[in-house]
Amino acid sequence: MSIKSKKTLHMNDYKKFKMMKNIENRYVFGKTLGQGAFGLVRYCMHRDSGKKFAIKIMTKRAIQKQQIYVQLLQNELSILGEKSHPNIIRIVDLIEDDENYYVVSEVVNGGELFKRLTKVSSFTENQAADIIHQVMLGLNYMHLQ
Repeated sequence: MSIKSKKTLHMNDYKKFKMMKNIENRYVFGKTLGQGAFGLVRYCMHRDSGKKFAIKIMTKRAIQKQQIYVQLLQNELSILGEKSHPNIIRIVDLIEDDENYYVVSEVVNGGELFKRLTKVSSFTENQAADIIHQVMLGLNYMHLQ
């Protein structure tokens, strides 16, 4: 697909996406974990199971402003949606309503690696080796797919 094409992203493009009028019938939203160009990430809890997840809430209007944003979202979902590895975040639910796209994933504690590294004044060689090892395990898995 070329960058100039005008294909609109539809959650039907991904077999796991569901149209839902009121997502709060399925999930209870908690505190905000972060915010980005397309929306925000919040804690959420599945109403039936009580399991806790992270939910990325992206406005359709923001995503569809630029075709490259649509492609980035499609790439993220196609990569993460079918992978299962301890060092790669797992998507558990894909939902849309009239205004937003929702990507529900496992909660990863500790925040972003970059933020964690910038907060630490120093760390040991063993700590650095452990971080790199985990990153390389995830990368190796993805390259073998």
